[in-house]
Order: sequence, then C-alpha cells, then structure tokens
Amino acid sequence: MVVLQHVVAPDGVAAGRGYSQVVTGRGRLVVVSGQVAQNERGELVGPGDPAAQARQVFENLRRCLAQAGAGFDDVVKLAFFVLDVADLPAVRAARDAVIDTGRPPASTAVQVAALVAPGYLVEVEAWALVGELAAPELILTAACRPPNPGVTGWHQTIPARAGRAREPSGDRATSRRGRTAPPGSAPRETG
Repeated sequence: MVVLQHVVAPDGVAAGRGYSQVVTGRGRLVVVSGQVAQNERGELVGPGDPAAQARQVFENLRRCLAQAGAGFDDVVKLAFFVLDVADLPAVRAARDAVIDTGRPPASTAVQVAALVAPGYLVEVEAWALVGELAAPELILTAACRPPNPGVTGWHQTIPARAGRAREPSGDRATSRRGRTAPPGSAPRETG
C-alpha cells in the first residue's frame, strides 16, 4: 500500500489554490503521457468546447492509469497545457470531478502556443505512485492505445524481466539497463 502525504502550504510558501505544493510517497512510479481530447478512434472530441475536451482528457487519463493498475487517488502530479488560460476553470472542473479535492495532487499549468494538432485546447499528463507489482515481470507501454496512423514519434516498449524495459530491436542497440547506443555500436554492459 502506498501512503501519500499532501502538503498544501509548506512553511513560508503560499497555499495552492486547488492543488498541493508538495506530495510525497513511496511506490511504483506511473507516468502517463499527455492526453488530448481524442476518443478511442483518434477523433477530436468537443471541437471549440474546453469543458467537453477536458472531460475527455480526464477519461483518457483514467483509462491509462487503470492500464497501469492506478487510479486518480494515486496521482501525485498533474501538468496542464492549455492554449488559453481562460479555459483553466473548465479543466479544473473536470479535474475536481475525479480527484479527492481534500488531497489534491501537485499541479502545473502552462499556456502554450499550440498542441499536437489544430482544434485541441487542452492536454494533461499525470504522474502517480502505486504499490509494488505482485508479479516479477513489468510491462511498460508507451501509450494506452494504438497510435493514430498519422502520428509520428510513437514507439512500443516490450516486456522485460525484473522491471527493466528495452526498446524493440531495430537500428538502435539496447543494453540490459535500457540505455540506447547510436546505430552501429554495441550496447555497453554495466554492473
């Protein structure tokens, strides 16, 4: 079991409005890539509607967290990326519908010039801590669903023993510790 400590206002620091300044705990780290308002077919949900997009983003986060054996109670950090800070109230409303507002995660909100494609208004990434795995094998995934055919930069991580991930074989060599070497060079084994 993971025990999290939420500190809304550390000594000498103003209290966060709807978030904790510090969250500590021990456990297995789960990091969810930034999610945008896409349905399972990769289609934009809620064009021009920040509230609808935020609800879809948090539904995607829920599904990704569940894939890793986590939930919103395990989230220690959320990072919000919005095209317009005026959309933050809609994002916070969607967040508050799924988190324990008495123990909110740490948060960061950033206004950005653009997101992955036109039409998207908000993107949110999540960091969570969960209890240790019961099984000795860890399977990491780069995404909780297959990528859209037109999206580049996606890669698959395949099962590895004892919690170590390795890249699929290809033009980059990978060591036991998951470090990649430049094409044509052999992986360097370290203790």
